[in-house]
Amino acid sequence: MGGGEGEAGRIRAGDGGGDLLLSFFFCFFVVCSVSFLLVGLYCWVRGQPGDHPHWAQEQLYK
Repeated sequence: MGGGEGEAGRIRAGDGGGDLLLSFFFCFFVVCSVSFLLVGLYCWVRGQPGDHPHWAQEQLYK
């Protein structure tokens, strides 16, 4: 209970802006990391490294 009240008081005091920005960057970082991992996993599962640059070029010029 007391912790929740402290949190609300901190946000009211105008301290929440930095936290919001921090959580935004954290979410952005997580999304980027997950996307990067998924792409890497996809390429690894395909198991055709020679085919990958060609596929990337196709996507680029589409």
